[in-house]
Amino acid sequence: MLIVRGTKKLRDRMKKTPAASLSDESTTALGDWFATALFWKPQAALLVNTRTMIPVFTPLAPAGKLLDRAPEAIAAVLRAHGVSDDVIATELNEMSEVRIAQTNDRQIVGVMNEFAFQGEGAWGAHDPDLFSMSMRLSGLILGPLMSRHGTPADELAAFFRDDADVIALPTAHATTPRRHCNNSRNASPPSRQHRPLVSTQPFSPASTQSSQTPPLTKPVWRPTRRAWRRWMPLNRSPSSATPEGLWPPGRHRPRSGRSR
Repeated sequence: MLIVRGTKKLRDRMKKTPAASLSDESTTALGDWFATALFWKPQAALLVNTRTMIPVFTPLAPAGKLLDRAPEAIAAVLRAHGVSDDVIATELNEMSEVRIAQTNDRQIVGVMNEFAFQGEGAWGAHDPDLFSMSMRLSGLILGPLMSRHGTPADELAAFFRDDADVIALPTAHATTPRRHCNNSRNASPPSRQHRPLVSTQPFSPASTQSSQTPPLTKPVWRPTRRAWRRWMPLNRSPSSATPEGLWPPGRHRPRSGRSR
């Protein structure tokens, strides 16, 4: 038995299809599939697997026969990803009975929305048909798969392979690669190793000052134009107002006399 968990807008178009009870469970190896309706031109249906998040795009019309066409569409995508024929035949045998139910996982619904958003922008321009769109979007990096295998295609390859050697993508919690230790599994990386807080070298005053450090210089006082008008004495030139005779470069010197 295969349980297809559809959204409300899809279930409204499939009112005559058999509904699953609370005790029904999928007997396939991949588990349940989520589905939604995409009101494109032409309209399409999107199916996403709960365990591998593989997307399958298929035409929606006729909506009443979608559950009958879903197993063949899923088998075509699995065959294109390199799944063996024996596994596909077993999956098709278990999909002989398909029922629809409500969605029960918001994470998979969010993944469906992301696939729908990515597919709508590429429909017609990059993907001539729905099958090529299913294959292209299976290589999309998803957030829920970052700690596992990154993309739905790699997750599907690792699911049907016992000795999976797919390398997981780095996450925010594992940005620094760990080094292999002999007997310490929880050893800290080299940047977190304990270092002595007190130096063991003898103290010398000459070592505190480096010969390469430039000496500190006194900052030059450069008054603004308003400061010159306020502080400059009457009938005196600006050069005599300060010992250095500095004036901000590129500024017009005010006239000597009473400031306005």
